Amino acid sequence: MREIKVKSPTIRLIERVYKEPIEKVLYRLYIIEEKDLRTIGNELGVSHDSVKRWLQEMRIERRVPHHKILKVKKELVESEGM
Repeated sequence: MREIKVKSPTIRLIERVYKEPIEKVLYRLYIIEEKDLRTIGNELGVSHDSVKRWLQEMRIERRVPHHKILKVKKELVESEGM
């Protein structure tokens, strides 16, 4: 995980509220708690695009969205004739 070099006023505010670096906040919410970008954005008061950009800057790979996993599972079941 990489540190975000240039921290905006919004990031600094989030760090003050959560009393920890933004990197730890995002890691906990996205990796440990497995929340999606929209949920994290709503919780932090920012857009999901901001969360996505911060995760990219931290070099944290995005998970496959849940709806895509369900689609692949459905296709596998259908192809197996179940």
